[in-house]
Amino acid sequence: MGLPGEELGLYGPYDPAAAEAGTGMQIAGSHEYIYLPNERKCYQCLKCASRFSQKTTITRHLRYFCGKGYRYKCPYCHMLASCSSNIYRHVRSRHFDKKPHAIKLFSSVCKRTRSGDIEH
Repeated sequence: MGLPGEELGLYGPYDPAAAEAGTGMQIAGSHEYIYLPNERKCYQCLKCASRFSQKTTITRHLRYFCGKGYRYKCPYCHMLASCSSNIYRHVRSRHFDKKPHAIKLFSSVCKRTRSGDIEH
C-alpha cells in the first residue's frame, strides 16, 4: 500500500534537480506532509490536505489537531472544540452570565515517565 494521495499524483520521490528547477516535491521523513517549493503555502498535510506556509505551523497541526478529535468541551452545553480559545469565546458570547472556562477531554501529547516508558 502506498502513501495517502499517491494515486492522485500529489507527490513523488524527492528529486534535487527538479527542486532546483522549481518543479520538485519533497516528502517529509515521517510521510505526514509534503513540501511544495514553488507554492506560497508550501507544506501540505497528507491526512487532510490542509496547507501551511511555515514548517512550525504544520508541525503544530499534526501534533495537536489533525485526526485528534475535539480536545475541549463547554461546561454549560454540548459544544466541542479542538482549541480552548474557541470554547472561551463561545462561553463569553453564549453563556455571558457564567465563568468562562473549558473542560479538557484528553491530552494530545504523550508523556514520558521517569523510567523512560511512554504514557498515553
